[in-house]
Amino acid sequence: MISDRMALTTLARLAVIAVFSVWSKYDVTDICHESLLNSSSAPYSASPIMMNRAALDLLQDASLEAGAIEARDWWIYQMITGVGGKVIFDQEQSLYYRQHGGNLIGANVGTAALLTRTRMVASGRFSEWNDINIAALRRSAHRFTPENQRRLALFARARRRRGIARLNDLQKVGVYRQTKFSNAAMWSAIALGKI
Repeated sequence: MISDRMALTTLARLAVIAVFSVWSKYDVTDICHESLLNSSSAPYSASPIMMNRAALDLLQDASLEAGAIEARDWWIYQMITGVGGKVIFDQEQSLYYRQHGGNLIGANVGTAALLTRTRMVASGRFSEWNDINIAALRRSAHRFTPENQRRLALFARARRRRGIARLNDLQKVGVYRQTKFSNAAMWSAIALGKI
């Protein structure tokens, strides 16, 4: 486990935008900018994070542009990785995800969670969240690397397309989920136009 002092020292030394987070039991295990273009769950969702001054400055400035944000942890992760910043994780799972009645989404574990997510996808709620999140990211896309600007534009375009064109564009973006089952569910939702 990385100590708070070690994390702060590392963040202070980095000349790039960076955040540090701990793994919680239900966090994702495979991360990159494109993997979360279609997700409202960041690798450090509901977990404490620390950031260096450059990351704080970026997020403060970008928050003035963003407008509505559906899931702030997701937006933070997208902004940091979108500009080419670093996300540093303590590889030891040291937190457990705490469910409570006010969870926007909740832990993705068990039959009840599967049914909740299925209803959210079918009702168009995830698609609405993507609309809100894409709008927020577009307002700050001038800060992104050229490659991540391209990915965001392609992801947004793909969502408006139909059939094979949608699938091809999203495959080019490189969207994926972290498990075989959730990846299959995501591609099913994509095929049905529910992202």
